[in-house]
Amino acid sequence: MRENHDVDEKLIANIMQPLPFKDQRIELVVSQAALEHLEDHGAFLIESTRVLKTKGYCIHAFSSKFAPFAIINQLLPRKLSKQLILYVRPEVKDFAGFPAYYNKCFYSYIKSLFQKHDYEIVAIRLNYFQTLYFSFFVPFFVIMAIYEMLLQCIRARDLCVHILIGAKKL
Repeated sequence: MRENHDVDEKLIANIMQPLPFKDQRIELVVSQAALEHLEDHGAFLIESTRVLKTKGYCIHAFSSKFAPFAIINQLLPRKLSKQLILYVRPEVKDFAGFPAYYNKCFYSYIKSLFQKHDYEIVAIRLNYFQTLYFSFFVPFFVIMAIYEMLLQCIRARDLCVHILIGAKKL
């Protein structure tokens, strides 16, 4: 938020609670690396829908539940997971390490959730690239690169690494 100087107003809010906006006042709801940290996507989407104008858009980019780094993150104790991410990717020290639940963060569920809440899916982009997490050890890097290419070739959408969804409120 500190670095964004192109806005008239900045507001920080807990997206799991009622947002401090009147009904249908917002034209765009955007998040990056947030949905994987929410325990209840439905509640967030209900609140986003409330504040969005009709024909307003939402754009969300997030990590998928079944990405290998996400599986590792889910299996390890939180403290150890945070230490590991900072060891592998020290450049993320200022914004990584928040608890991640990955609750239903996968392609087919997210797509159906938006459709259930009367959104038209405008675009979904899936990313299978995650080898950066494994670049500290060349054999892991190569194995993960082959794995990524295979998943992409067979269109294993629920096994993608990152999801970008753009949807319009009907």
